[in-house]
Amino acid sequence: MTRAYYTYRIHVIHPRTVRVEKKEPGKLDNIISREFRYQDKITSEVRELIEKVRKNEIKDANQSRLLGEALFDSLFDDVLCYDFIRFYNEVVRTKQQLLRVELDIDEQNIPEVAAFPWEFMCLPQREKLGTMWLATAADLVFSRLPPQRISAPPIKLGANEKMRIALVVSAPTDLNPVAYEEVQVAIETLAQEQPEQVELLPVVNPPSRKAIDKVLREKPHIFHFIGHGRFQNENGEIALVDEFDQAQWISANDFSELFNKHRPGIIVLQACQGAMESTSKPSVGLASKVVQQRIPVVVAMQYPVSNSTASRFACHFYKQLAQGKSADIAVQEGRREISLHESTGYRKRDFATPVIFMQVQDAHLLQPRNESVLQLLNQPVVRDKPSHKQLHVKDARQSKGVKRALLIGVSEYGQGLKPLPGATKDLEEIKGILDSPQLGNFVDVKALSNPDRQEMEEAIEELFASSTKDDLVLLFFSGHGVKDSSNQLYLTTRITRKNSQRELVKTTAVSARAIHNIMNGSRSKRQVVILDCCFSAAFRKGLLVKDDRSVDLQNQLGGEGRAILASSTDYSFSQLDKQLSIYTQYLVEGIETGDADLNGDRVISLDELHEYIKNRIRETLPAMNPKIYAEQEGSKIQIAKAPRDYASVSDTPLVTEEGIQASPQADSLITFSLPMKILSKLVIVIAVVVISALLRVA
Repeated sequence: MTRAYYTYRIHVIHPRTVRVEKKEPGKLDNIISREFRYQDKITSEVRELIEKVRKNEIKDANQSRLLGEALFDSLFDDVLCYDFIRFYNEVVRTKQQLLRVELDIDEQNIPEVAAFPWEFMCLPQREKLGTMWLATAADLVFSRLPPQRISAPPIKLGANEKMRIALVVSAPTDLNPVAYEEVQVAIETLAQEQPEQVELLPVVNPPSRKAIDKVLREKPHIFHFIGHGRFQNENGEIALVDEFDQAQWISANDFSELFNKHRPGIIVLQACQGAMESTSKPSVGLASKVVQQRIPVVVAMQYPVSNSTASRFACHFYKQLAQGKSADIAVQEGRREISLHESTGYRKRDFATPVIFMQVQDAHLLQPRNESVLQLLNQPVVRDKPSHKQLHVKDARQSKGVKRALLIGVSEYGQGLKPLPGATKDLEEIKGILDSPQLGNFVDVKALSNPDRQEMEEAIEELFASSTKDDLVLLFFSGHGVKDSSNQLYLTTRITRKNSQRELVKTTAVSARAIHNIMNGSRSKRQVVILDCCFSAAFRKGLLVKDDRSVDLQNQLGGEGRAILASSTDYSFSQLDKQLSIYTQYLVEGIETGDADLNGDRVISLDELHEYIKNRIRETLPAMNPKIYAEQEGSKIQIAKAPRDYASVSDTPLVTEEGIQASPQADSLITFSLPMKILSKLVIVIAVVVISALLRVA
């Protein structure tokens, strides 16, 4: 069954508020805020159970359930409980998809809450929906979301690159023995069975900081540490080995510093209390310190665990990775494996001991066995209109990077700016064609509706900062474009306003220059920016406007290999039948129907798309004259694939109720077909400045 990303993200950023974001393909995020009831639900009896968990005195599955239900009730009041169950049934039962539940707790403000053993959570029996533990359910994946300001880079392998695993074993002679042989054998077996995909680097045993630094220079994708950890004096520590084979305890700070140069995609800390946190001091645990180094995935143990349980979990974890599953799924399956074992079950804390901190959506490293790109390409496609249920596949000529997008729509504003209700409509339509595997085929599309200035700028920085040089990165903005007194361009936010002199309050908007600087700092060499903004002016050479002020987009957003598309008019106009800006409607129409494929090669290049939009606009509004500014071969870049049947779907919603189905195994695959010579040299930025529903007087 093809699986897409359906996420139920729970934010606890205030002692009294829980905010839930429901994310599903092809739809805008649905946000619900409710009261956080932990002070009422975490009673003295529940706190006693938490203390028993820490002391390893839980011996009864009923005690585990009481604790799990109390933790669940503290997050989910009646409204959220009903909403979660409905969403779960829709995703898992109806659509037969996997549901990811992500928990984001602000450690700085509420460290006590962050330290709760949330992996115990279970659905209350009163709901009469059967038994479901969130950390072990077969149709769920439960993970923690670290509150990082700058996101970690995505996990992926280069073309023909092996997955490198670094195994570090720390077994000081003055501490209890460390059982590592079974895990080492499991990894060695994985490397032997899949030699073209997996490489085990020389095992580090015994380890020192210098030895660990040396193996990290080999740039492993997975770093697995087996040894002893502890939480002492409200701080995390880990044991290395000195020259006398004795334990050399180092702080979480010193250990995490080892990863400030090379950051593996996945770090597994098979050490006791690696994920334990202080109830009074924020982010002092071993895992927290490692996460702060922008490690995409960190797996750690929040309590001491037996060698047999740790080995059982680790072996099952690698077994799932070998089958092509994502790291978070592998952890979920590993916890389930512990719960199914008769010696542990739910009578002990073992099932809830492994914790995973996820900073990326896609944590796939290996393709499933016996499943090749050719097999994906040969899957039958039956459609009489653009389908959103096909796999993302990668054209043989495409670069090894992935395609990621951030879509921002702003319809609400402060004083002096008219609301633009159509801006969110633009967002939905653009997301529909980008998400579609048959059209845009982007594997990661995030939508941000009505952000404030900080939220918007941070999201843009995250998009570009977390991308690699081979990624295609797209930023789409729909809303007002405003100039300051120096004629500098700004993108508006929901708090953007003008003062009593009708001048822009610049601290409420995001400048084009700031975006330009962010893009220049990105490793991505393929950058696309689409600005669906309105200006009450015509653009011509020099981009002078009617009021003798200028918006020099080519200077503010341009660069080598970058291209600009700009719509130019002095006239206002009403919205068309779909209530989109005229430019967005024809952009979507040209790609969705395939009519923008002017030369019939089934791919749509930038210059073809521009020509199509320009011709369609002339039919509707002759005075509007879109322009294209491109350097080198930027205008020849292929923007999307044309649908196979070229059937008109103008009366069909782009985003269906079922959502877009996408295989997690294929999330790193791309459809675009671009000449490799162009991909290696060009950085494309498309800045589209258009007329929207109303006259947007800036």
